Amino acid sequence: LHRVRLSIKSYRYALEALLPILPGEARELSTRVAGLQDQLGAAHDAHVLAETARESAKARGARHPRQLEALASDLEKTSRAAQQNSETALRSSRLEWPLPSPPSRQ
Repeated sequence: LHRVRLSIKSYRYALEALLPILPGEARELSTRVAGLQDQLGAAHDAHVLAETARESAKARGARHPRQLEALASDLEKTSRAAQQNSETALRSSRLEWPLPSPPSRQ
């Protein structure tokens, strides 16, 4: 997921740079990509914070190691939930260009 996040980040920045010359529909794609990047970023941030809290708890002379371990556990749960949400969002997102036409309303 980390590599996907980095790829989506690059894609997002490229889209945003080109928005002035792309058709108006590209704005919707850019919004979708930004949302995915935000979700993946939240999962990554929680994971990194959990590792930092766990390392801090193990450090010699650490203050409040039990609280840091508890924080690390909570952050790992948050990270796992965010990763699952990200995977679900990735599976259901359509990021191809051009965007598919919306279904016709009859």
